[in-house]
Amino acid sequence: MRAAAALARLGSRGAHPMKVLMVETGGWGGIAHYTWNLCAALAGGGVEVSLLTNREWELAHLSSAFQVDRCFSAGAGYLGNVKALRERVARVRPGVVHVQSVISTRFDALLWPLIRRRARVVMTLHNVRTHERIRWDDWTLWRCYAAADAVVVHTKRAAGVARERLSADVRIELIHHGDAGFLQGEQRPDRLAARAALGLPSDGKLVLAFGAIRPYKGIHGVIAALAELRRRHADARLVI
Repeated sequence: MRAAAALARLGSRGAHPMKVLMVETGGWGGIAHYTWNLCAALAGGGVEVSLLTNREWELAHLSSAFQVDRCFSAGAGYLGNVKALRERVARVRPGVVHVQSVISTRFDALLWPLIRRRARVVMTLHNVRTHERIRWDDWTLWRCYAAADAVVVHTKRAAGVARERLSADVRIELIHHGDAGFLQGEQRPDRLAARAALGLPSDGKLVLAFGAIRPYKGIHGVIAALAELRRRHADARLVI
């Protein structure tokens, strides 16, 4: 995975194995899955990785080659989660703190400059705007990115936005998004068996939308396009 080599370049400080503290605060969904893949790739490349995630981490059933610390919790409140993060940065003394998701979009702009005093900070820019597109949240999110030594983006378009909004001092790395293949286990599921398990016909075209159902996901656009799709393909189905 190219991410392992790229992160090694960002944080290399000599012959000793690099220590990376990976911060993923939610513990669920696509970012949690991406983070698991990245941690596994880094660990496979000889990096000492510690993942800081949520107590409700949905991938706890998976065995991993990296350390997992389920230290974040909604019940701890913002200051409690900040304390948990700062304690672990002080204890682990990592070369790099790699942030996949922040604790609070609104308040973390003050946090990451403090963390950067102890370690290099890398942030993955999963979104160029906050999901609900609240202007204040957009501003504070980019203040978080501006505090980083380097920002990882997944697309050329995101790289362009980052170059426009961040100073020349912030390094930008374009690393394409990985897949979620690890979720399927040792064997790839059979297509017909998967359809049968979901009560779907064995033939016909399917449009599949999975994950959180939120306005920013574009589900309304898919539903609006369904009539036209069925005019072209009478057997088409939308599965959400």
